[in-house]
Amino acid sequence: MEIEVNLDKTDICASADSKKNLPLKNGQSINGCINYKYLGAKISRDGTLDKAIRDRNAQGRKAISMLNGVLWDSNISKSNKRHIYSTIVKSIVCYGSEVWQLKDKTVRSLEATEMDFWRRAAGKSRRERYRNNRITRNYGGQSNNS
Repeated sequence: MEIEVNLDKTDICASADSKKNLPLKNGQSINGCINYKYLGAKISRDGTLDKAIRDRNAQGRKAISMLNGVLWDSNISKSNKRHIYSTIVKSIVCYGSEVWQLKDKTVRSLEATEMDFWRRAAGKSRRERYRNNRITRNYGGQSNNS
């Protein structure tokens, strides 16, 4: 039994220091790479998911910016904004998070993204100098189970 591999779609990522190609018996080779995307997550040569987490966070921030008009709309209820957070933003950012190994810096970055959502949902600009705890207390963002 032979396995057919599409060499144009196949890369190899090893934990070695250099990006080496893997030679095959037929004279062709599989390209080496520094990182690759597997099931939506970018995995780097060192085995960390830091790049994947940053990408997820960036996708969440992009979704927040696309929802900006909805979030600043005072005619949309707080409960609907909470529902938007849970179903759209949180699901984008947290996809695959069960396997993440979080560093303190990464946690702060994820919390900043969440706070960006709640600040916009509360209709408060950073220029207004509202403290984060005041927004979460008055608006009801960042619950312990989110």
